[in-house]
Amino acid sequence: MSPRPPHKLELYRHAVQHPQAECQFLLRAYQHHRPTRPAPTRLREDFAGSAAIATHWVALHESHRALAIENHAPTCRYALRASAHELQTLHASHRDIDLYLIESDVLDPQLDVPPVDLTVAFNFSALIYHDRPALIRYFKNARQSLRTAGLFVMDIYGGPGASTIGTQSRDVHTPDGQAFTYHWEQRRFDHATARTDCRIHFTLDKQYAKPERRNAFKYDWRLWTIPELIECLREAGFKNTTLWHDPNSTRYRPVKSLPNHHDFVAYLVAEK
Repeated sequence: MSPRPPHKLELYRHAVQHPQAECQFLLRAYQHHRPTRPAPTRLREDFAGSAAIATHWVALHESHRALAIENHAPTCRYALRASAHELQTLHASHRDIDLYLIESDVLDPQLDVPPVDLTVAFNFSALIYHDRPALIRYFKNARQSLRTAGLFVMDIYGGPGASTIGTQSRDVHTPDGQAFTYHWEQRRFDHATARTDCRIHFTLDKQYAKPERRNAFKYDWRLWTIPELIECLREAGFKNTTLWHDPNSTRYRPVKSLPNHHDFVAYLVAEK
């Protein structure tokens, strides 16, 4: 009898997420934009998935608290289990009372949660909004979630390669000795609408009965440009938005321009 394969969210976590590095980036960005303010303690992770960012945030310091908001019930149930296991791994199991997992649409008007220092939309989640009114509505909601000196942070990707059809694959090795192959497929791109159809597939070890996990994740995104996003953030009420990029693959920093890289990943940091 073949063993039970890993959950697709566990595979995703190992393949594409770096929550420790992203939490450190959030602390640096806050210190840069709010140099006279105390260090941030309250974080809200929108479109949280497995709540990896929120989990690592509360493990960083005894003063940290986090909200993780996810609208998919099975994903919330997985996040509850995964966050408890992750906190135990990080020797911070006593911090689970400081992590609040909420099953809700981030735009639900009934969602009543306290304001935070940082609201984040990572893994390109804000790209689910395909038109300006919907995107601005989300940005206004994110702004309202913040304390007076709060920051909203989202990640974006782009460049010529972002509209190229094809599949990129790489091998992944987990800390517990598992190995699998991660496949990122860009299936379609429409230049008239900037809509893109992307998929994630996994190839597991042959010990599993079904080693191929096709279409583990599907994405219907609009590939917004950086100027479009900054304009929408301004219209939503944010005072200033800064582009952070890692031009030398060493450290993200504020930049004024972005050369024509084949493809890039960057952050937008918006000040309330």
